[in-house]
Parts: sequence; C-alpha cells; structure tokens
Amino acid sequence: MAAATSNRIVRVALRGDAILTNPHWNKGTAFNLNERKQFGLIGRLPYQVNTLDEQCQRAYDQLLSRDTALRKNSFLQSLKDQNTVLFYQLLRRHLRELLPIIYTPTEVHVLSFW
Repeated sequence: MAAATSNRIVRVALRGDAILTNPHWNKGTAFNLNERKQFGLIGRLPYQVNTLDEQCQRAYDQLLSRDTALRKNSFLQSLKDQNTVLFYQLLRRHLRELLPIIYTPTEVHVLSFW
C-alpha cells in the first residue's frame, strides 16, 4: 500500500534551535539542504540528509540495542519528546512489537490490614 503524500505548504516562524527543540516540527536529519538554509540549520545538523525511512531504520536499530522493556520504553519516550513524526512512524511500522512496551498500565495494589 503506497503512502499518501501531501504537497501542502505550511509556514513556520521557528528557526534554528527553536525548530530543532520542537518535537512537532523537528525532522532531524530529514531536513533537506534547502530547508536547512531557510530555517537556519546549517551547522546544527550532521551534513548527511536522511529520509524518514533511513531515520526509522536507525531508530529501530537503536531500540533493539536496549536490553530491557523499561529501557526500550525510555528510548521511545525520549524519541517522542524529540521527533513525534519519527516516533509515530516507528510505532506504525512495528506496532505489534512495540505496543506492549509503550502501554504501561497502572497497577493498583490493595493492602490488607487484617
């Protein structure tokens, strides 16, 4: 199934660190060279431009290097705080595997005073 693409232009007033620290607008290394110039990101990102697919594979490899579900959850929460597009793309691609890691129900323990 092919993903739908959007040619919609969104104007963003953020530049530099402000765009990189906003998880909704941060694309990490997926900013192309033109976007890096427009948003004042030259020198703030590694030179290599990566696609979302490449970023997603790298993030998944990093996730797999975590040895416990708790560490994987911590990695995913950090990713979500930095780059929500990448977080949800990774989640979408590996939903069955990651759902038990991101779903953390609250346990209620009833203490007995008998």
